[in-house]
Amino acid sequence: MTENANADGLSWRNFIKLSGAFGSAAILISSCAVAAGQGTPAAQDLCGKDGDTSPELWRTAKDCRELHNAGKPTPESRVTTDTYVVLNGKKSANLKHNFLLVPTRRIKGIECDVVWTTGQLYWQDAWSEAQPGKAAPVTYPAGVIGLGVNPPHDANGHPIRTQDQLHIHMAGFRNAALGQLDHANVTSDLTKWANSIVALDGFDRHGAKVTRNYRALHVANLNQNLFALLRNNVSDAAKDMSIQTIIVASRKAGGFYVLNSSSNMTGGQPGVGGTSTCDDLLDYD
Repeated sequence: MTENANADGLSWRNFIKLSGAFGSAAILISSCAVAAGQGTPAAQDLCGKDGDTSPELWRTAKDCRELHNAGKPTPESRVTTDTYVVLNGKKSANLKHNFLLVPTRRIKGIECDVVWTTGQLYWQDAWSEAQPGKAAPVTYPAGVIGLGVNPPHDANGHPIRTQDQLHIHMAGFRNAALGQLDHANVTSDLTKWANSIVALDGFDRHGAKVTRNYRALHVANLNQNLFALLRNNVSDAAKDMSIQTIIVASRKAGGFYVLNSSSNMTGGQPGVGGTSTCDDLLDYD
C-alpha cells in the first residue's frame, strides 16, 4: 500500500521532508505572493482525474475496468463489474473477512462531491458482495458483517487512510460493539441522528482497547446513498466531509446500523471523544 498523497501528488512523508527543507523562507515567499495579489492557492482536487497514475488502488481498479470493457479476464480482482471491483484487503491478510469494494470511477474518497450525488449505491453493492456465495463472502463467527470508509485525515490533519481512491472495507464488526448498539435503542428517525450518540468499545491499530462516541442510526435497508444521507442530515458532518468516517453493521433484529464519527465530534459520553477511523470497530484479521 502506498502512503497518503496530498493535493500535489506528493506522498505525505515526502511532502513533510520538502516542507522542512524549504523552511520558513518558502512560507514567507508564499505569504508575500498572496499578499501582493500575485496569486492565490490552487483549488484542492478532492476527486481526482481518470488519467491519474496513482495511487496503486486506483491503478488496479482502472486496469480491471479496461480489461473488463475489453472482455478480458481481470486476475487481480475477485469480481469486476461496470461500476466497481472487489479486491483482497491485503495480500497476506486472512481472506475470510478482509476485502475491499473499489469504484472503477476516479473518486478519491468521502470528501469528493461525486459520492454525495451519485445514484450508484456502493454500500449496497458491498453488502451484496459480502454475502455467502458472492465475490467476497465475509465469514466472521465472532460478530456480524461490517462495512467502513475512512477519510483522508482527521480534524488535526493527521493522515487516516493510505490510499486516495474510494474503497469500502468489508470485514467483521466487533461483537462487543454490536451488543452495545443492541442495548442502546438506536433511533430510526433521521432528524435525531445527529444527537443519537453511543459510546462503543473497539481496538486501535496497536490492539489496545478504545472507547469512542459514534452517531448511530437504524435503517431498514441500504438502498440509498449513505454518503448523501450523512451530509444531508448531520450538519456537523456536512461542514467537513473530509474528516468523517462511516461504518455499517448488520442488525440481528433486522436492518442495519449506520454509524458516523469524526475526531472533533462533541457530545455523547463525557470524557469520550470521537474518531475519524472505521478501523477500531472492524476486524480484518
